[in-house]
Amino acid sequence: MEAMREAWTDERLDDFRAEVNRRFDEVNRRFDRLEREVKGQRVEMNTRLAETNARLDHLSARVDHLGDRIDGLHLTVQRALLQVGGGVIVTMIVGFAGIILT
Repeated sequence: MEAMREAWTDERLDDFRAEVNRRFDEVNRRFDRLEREVKGQRVEMNTRLAETNARLDHLSARVDHLGDRIDGLHLTVQRALLQVGGGVIVTMIVGFAGIILT
């Protein structure tokens, strides 16, 4: 193993500084690239989220419309049951009255 030098020459310090600067420049480039990727992904995610929100809004409107239709159907069924039930009761009363009068 090579022994460590006791003194640094100006040339070695200049080389060391240049190497440190080169490495920091490389790190800066990597961070810049990472930042661009993250921004791109954020834009893509925001776009997809907006599309999903639009779909959910449309689906919510359809569900509300379906609820209104079910409510209307419920009232129609209720009215039909009352009419049929009333008709059965009237028929039974008329039938019993007919039997009694006979």
